[in-house]
Amino acid sequence: MKPIANLGSLSDSVTQALPSNLLDRSPYNGLYRKASVGAAVSVNSSSSSQSIRRTFAKADVIPSVEDSLWLIEEGIARTITWSERGDVTGLGYWGKGEVVGHALSNLVPSQIECLTSVDVLLVPRDKWFLYIDAILRHGQQIAQLMSFLAHEKIPQRLVYFLNWLGDRFGRPVSQGLLIDVPLTHATIAEMIGTTRVTVSRYLGEFRSQGAVICNARQLILQQDLNQLDLAEIAVKLSRS
Repeated sequence: MKPIANLGSLSDSVTQALPSNLLDRSPYNGLYRKASVGAAVSVNSSSSSQSIRRTFAKADVIPSVEDSLWLIEEGIARTITWSERGDVTGLGYWGKGEVVGHALSNLVPSQIECLTSVDVLLVPRDKWFLYIDAILRHGQQIAQLMSFLAHEKIPQRLVYFLNWLGDRFGRPVSQGLLIDVPLTHATIAEMIGTTRVTVSRYLGEFRSQGAVICNARQLILQQDLNQLDLAEIAVKLSRS
């Protein structure tokens, strides 16, 4: 076990309040870092009146702070939970101008994992009114994500999720729309409730039809995924 690097700069008041089990990280399935998230960290009244900013490195876990949220100023993070067996479920991807924190879900266990370097601002409860739009957007994004999970069939979930990422994090490039988020087949699978192998097979078929380019943990949408014949693709994969 080793602590998240450079926590001292978070502020003396917050760092001293961080329990050791929250700071620890351990390898998870060779890809993930998991911290024990039980109780939120407390911030004393004097520190809550100050602006506390922090930069976390890629793969760091952003600690939960009691009665506070984190405003992402730069970078991308994802929120996850996991079962007693250790099966991970993705809860969302969050970027600049969005808020994250245990108070938004009260879900235990849960974790905020940095997918890139992330700059955040601590927002105590008495300042939440200043970020009401960001808090409302968080709920709206969660609702959209939950709506695609209502689809019984995995390919529909995959298409919906990729379109959702494209709308939120897409950047036009010469080859199409680059989803500017670090992705793996495993993390996509965790978001849509399937296996890494299933995601790999469908993305492989999407690629063969010229719909996507998969490259170095990045994905480019080359055409409207809604135009794919998902039923035909499913039948083809079932026979292979």
